[in-house]
Amino acid sequence: MIRLAMIGAMLSTPAIADTRQVVASTVTLAPTERPGAVAEVQFNNSRSDGGFLVTHEFTLTLDRVTVAVVATVGRSQPDTITVTAPEGYAAIPRELTIPDGDSGAVYVYPLNGVGM
Repeated sequence: MIRLAMIGAMLSTPAIADTRQVVASTVTLAPTERPGAVAEVQFNNSRSDGGFLVTHEFTLTLDRVTVAVVATVGRSQPDTITVTAPEGYAAIPRELTIPDGDSGAVYVYPLNGVGM
């Protein structure tokens, strides 16, 4: 009985978002309410007053989905993320360019959910 309660609690636990700080901006893989999508990569481009154009490569994981992210960020210009979804999934759009002070999202869909 206790084992069944523990399994039920684990299955009902919400997924934990995975966040990476990139200079002053953040990139987060989080649950989504977007129909058909299994996750979203949220990109919040905070204004940075210093530094040069730099590229950061990293992965983010939510449940069993791990995406690769390349973030190109710089001073006083739009920043770009490119998201590569794992096999069996698609990142739509794959690349996102966001002006300073704005945000956007890339959605991760199972390939069978986008007609592929």
